[in-house]
Amino acid sequence: MGSWAVGQQEVGQRLQEILNGLFAFVGLLSPEGIILEVNRAPLQASRLERKDVLGKAFGETYWWSYSPEVRSWLEALIRHAASGEYVRCDTRVRITEERYITIDFSLNPLFDANGRVHQLVASAVDISERTRAEATLRGSEERFRQVVENIREVFWLTNVEKNQVLYVSPGYEQIWGRSCESLYRSPQAWIEAIHPDDRERIRAASLSQVLETFNEEYRIIRPDGMVRWIHDRAFPVTGEGGDRRVVGIAEDITERKEAEEARLKSETDFRVIFENAALGIALVDSAGRPIKANRALQQFLGYTEEELRGMAFAQFTHPDDLAADLVLYHELTGGKREHYQIEKRYLRKDGETVCARLTVSVVRAPDGGLRYAISMVEDITEKKKLESQFLCAQRLETMGALASGVAHDLNNILTPILMSAPLLRQGLPPAEQERTLSIIETSAQRGADLVRQLLTIGRGRGDKRILVEIGKLGREMAAFVSNTFPKSIRVQSELAEELWPVLADATQLHQVLLNLCVNARDAMPQGGTLTLAVQNIVLDGRSAAALNGASPGRHVRLRLSDTGEGIPPAVMSKIYEPFFTTKEPGRGTGLGLMAVLRIVKGHGGFIEVQSEVGKGSTFSVYLPAA
Repeated sequence: MGSWAVGQQEVGQRLQEILNGLFAFVGLLSPEGIILEVNRAPLQASRLERKDVLGKAFGETYWWSYSPEVRSWLEALIRHAASGEYVRCDTRVRITEERYITIDFSLNPLFDANGRVHQLVASAVDISERTRAEATLRGSEERFRQVVENIREVFWLTNVEKNQVLYVSPGYEQIWGRSCESLYRSPQAWIEAIHPDDRERIRAASLSQVLETFNEEYRIIRPDGMVRWIHDRAFPVTGEGGDRRVVGIAEDITERKEAEEARLKSETDFRVIFENAALGIALVDSAGRPIKANRALQQFLGYTEEELRGMAFAQFTHPDDLAADLVLYHELTGGKREHYQIEKRYLRKDGETVCARLTVSVVRAPDGGLRYAISMVEDITEKKKLESQFLCAQRLETMGALASGVAHDLNNILTPILMSAPLLRQGLPPAEQERTLSIIETSAQRGADLVRQLLTIGRGRGDKRILVEIGKLGREMAAFVSNTFPKSIRVQSELAEELWPVLADATQLHQVLLNLCVNARDAMPQGGTLTLAVQNIVLDGRSAAALNGASPGRHVRLRLSDTGEGIPPAVMSKIYEPFFTTKEPGRGTGLGLMAVLRIVKGHGGFIEVQSEVGKGSTFSVYLPAA
């Protein structure tokens, strides 16, 4: 036998001697739980021989004869270990009729060269005494330490008669910034750390804490200069020897106090801003009733705050503007939108009609429900009057640009009438008379239609919003420009079926289309094609984000395209600026597109422009569907 083998044999013998000297159970089991080997000590303690246990199932041996309830537990552990899992746990075992012990039991799988479990090392140690000692310790000191030393609050105990601090938890060092030892040495150190403005009040309160409960809030100054707020609660107790003691808990409430101060300041600031804002502001509930209204809104509507609380906004909204506002407000309360802005008219208490720009935002509760809506009302009555005058003047300017076309069309209408009248005097045959009268009637009807269109487009102001059929408006405008534009410009229309209606001012929409058509005409001095298309469009969140000023939802899109000169990139950013124009002097004031933009935005819509020099331009007007 080689020296290596001899050495291994000696090591094995020594290990066997060590195992035999252990009082704890150490055994070698098969994966099925059969005992293959066991150390001597548990055999001697049980007065057993090796032959009594070797080859037997571990759970059927003497050691478990008084604990049949443990056998199924052992079988489960052996199955886990046989699958390659190391298991260890404590269990209570009955070893005689009346005696129980607690053991620390473990099973460690041993693997062969192929990675399969071929043996299990089992060990069991009696830990009864240790368990009882640990339970006793946990029942007293451990529970106290876990509770007191790990809470954020400071727990403290003093002996009043001896003026002595008996205990203070580590939280004192974190909050006060001073060591616990300093408090043990000088019990009055905590008083000295109190803010001067609070010190005398707390000193006086602490003198009575032996007889009654102490519950105070005060500030302390840490050594680093930081000021912290403390909530200190204490009550008297009696010690084992009858001495008087005080037990207390001190809590750092700085964050809470700062939050309260910030909230109070925020509420004060909000109240000042709310009451003194130049805009009318109201907090409105889900039913549309003002919960609170500031002075500006009260003055604007002529009602007191108490009167407004008993009213819904529908009661002081102009009837013609109520439908649009209600639709948007119901979408707001229904969670479909978070805010909206419209222009509407209000009816004051004295009966006067005033105009305002209304912006409504929602404030939701934690569960997502509506807490209240914030309505901001800007008085634009004078602005609307000026805007109406401006739009009227701009309409007249547009009509002036069409004057030659209108005159030419009227001439074409009147010429058949003037030529047919003399023929009637000559006494034509009945058949010829009928044909001549038909010509006169057709021309007169064309003239009446042209005058009606001119009146629609050029009337002084339009401030009534109704459900407008965009398809009909598009057909009328296409017919009008076909008759008045030069014949070198071909007009074509592409109107989709079943277009959604929009809540709009028909006169203003006429003006939008007319301005865009006139600009398209001027962009094609040598002639070209003008296309007017109308269709329904639904914008989702992604599509709306890609368009400037867009919002998701259903829209009707008016698209007007020309094949003219196009807009240079350097000019594109200025097209909506007032008085900016690329036309020759005397041919335009530069107010047309500005008026178009104002009207479209006033209807809650937006405009998209695409243009390429030499190829033409496309203006797309999106209006929210009703």
